[in-house]
This record gives sequence, structure tokens and C-alpha cells, in this order.
Amino acid sequence: MVQLFPIPMLPENRRERFTLYTTVLRERFLSGILAELQPLNQWVVWRGEIENGKKKKVPYNPNYPFLARTSVKIPKSWGTLNQALEALASGEYSGVGFMITPPLVFIDLDHSFDRSTQTITNPLAAEIVQSLNSYTEQSPSGTGLHILAYADKSIRSLHKEIEMYGQDRAQNR
Repeated sequence: MVQLFPIPMLPENRRERFTLYTTVLRERFLSGILAELQPLNQWVVWRGEIENGKKKKVPYNPNYPFLARTSVKIPKSWGTLNQALEALASGEYSGVGFMITPPLVFIDLDHSFDRSTQTITNPLAAEIVQSLNSYTEQSPSGTGLHILAYADKSIRSLHKEIEMYGQDRAQNR
């Protein structure tokens, strides 16, 4: 699962905050962002949780009003973009995600971006972003970059700070 879109500063009430966040996301999607992915039934919602002492972005099925986890290996547990946005608006989740399947790949460039200056700080990351010329966004931590691209095959890990996934993974945002 790959997380999409950072959460802007919003009202104090969680439900109001996520209703507003959902409206912002809907506007971005209506403007055409990720237009190729919008009709695919590969959308989920996620919640930030602590598992085994570590922070995790746990994916959930957007089709259920109660908290039902989803799996990267069970496509029936994914949903449409609209279902994910409706679930997000409930305030029960932290963001929307997209399940990665071939030919899409997700590239995670850790520790390569400076949020305050909005610049790429790692020359290798800059070269990758420029050469791929694909959808790129700031990671939720603000110190990395996420890229969605098309590839012929998956490469599990290229470098300690560069990861590439072609399936069994979701992008969160």
C-alpha cells in the first residue's frame, strides 16, 4: 500500500478535519491527479497504529463501516476511490492508499528531501526523479520522496535508502 497526499492543517474535531481533508482530496482528483489510477479498484484507507512498538500505517478495507483490515494479497478487500474517500471522511482513518500491482512500481527515496526548502537533498534521488519523470510526492515524514512509475519487473531493494516495490505493497498518504 502506498500512502497518497499529506494531511494539511485542519480543524480540531477529527471528523470535521477528515471531512475537510476528504474534500481537498476530491478536488485534487477532480483536477486530474492520478487520473489513470482513479478508476481502478485498488484503493484502501489506513490508520496510524503502533504494532510491536513500531509506528505502522495499517491498511483497512474501505467497504466496511467497522475496522476490517485489508491485505495486499486479497484484491477483494480493496475498493474504489470513492469508497476510500467516503471511509476517510468518517474520521476513523488517517489517509487513503493505493495497492501496487504490476506494471506499477513504488519507489521510496528515504532521507532525500528537505521540507523547509522544498528541495531534493540527495543527488542520486534527484537523478532518479529526473530520469523517471513520473508522479512524485513528498513522503509523510517530509524527509523523503515517493514515486509511482511503470516498470517491466519488480526490484525489491536497490540501496539502503532506496526501495522499489512492484506488488504486495501499498502506497499510503
